[in-house]
Amino acid sequence: MLKESVMGHKPFQELRDKMKPTTDCCNQIIIPARDRLSVHTNSHSNCNGTSWGWIEGCTKNICWSNDSSFNHAAAVKFTEEHND
Repeated sequence: MLKESVMGHKPFQELRDKMKPTTDCCNQIIIPARDRLSVHTNSHSNCNGTSWGWIEGCTKNICWSNDSSFNHAAAVKFTEEHND
């Protein structure tokens, strides 16, 4: 009964989803190394004309690209959630 009541509830699924590590456009796990993160845009676009950039303040070179699922909006959302 406990398994059904815990496993089937939406809050449990949301908690499990929150525990999944966030990955960048190159599938690297994002690990913040500073209290405040910031999103930057490269002055040169991708070959297909889409924007790309990085998040400053992580342990690795974390990139976002508007031709991937981890795009500028996702990068901004991640940094805002971290910085709150």
